Amino acid sequence: MSTFTDRAKWALRKNLKYVHIQASSRGESVMLLSYQGSLPRSWLAAAERFKAEEGIPLAALSFNGNTWRKAKEGAFWRQRDKRVLCDRDWTEEHFECAGRELVFEQAIAIFSQPNHGISQRMLQWAEFHTRGG
Repeated sequence: MSTFTDRAKWALRKNLKYVHIQASSRGESVMLLSYQGSLPRSWLAAAERFKAEEGIPLAALSFNGNTWRKAKEGAFWRQRDKRVLCDRDWTEEHFECAGRELVFEQAIAIFSQPNHGISQRMLQWAEFHTRGG
């Protein structure tokens, strides 16, 4: 049973415009919440409570004026240094290549191949062709 208060819910919903969810092939996920305007002062406490109750880390971006127009064009999403983090803004993905396990940190809202099987086959193809296969 969630004990999320109305104040905590408000802190996460106020000025919310977009929600991005990144999930790994192992079921791990992270959410990026994008806001038009400033984050409420209680946002980080609400995000920490959400993570404690739901097990999902949150990150936030806020946009004002001209940065909102740039955000809609996609230019601002890649600026990870502007994010407010509650834990992290990435998921961990695992692949096998050349008989070894590769562990990759995939940042949310930055391009990735969403199909794990396709990504694994792309790695196998690259390995085969770079080893003279």
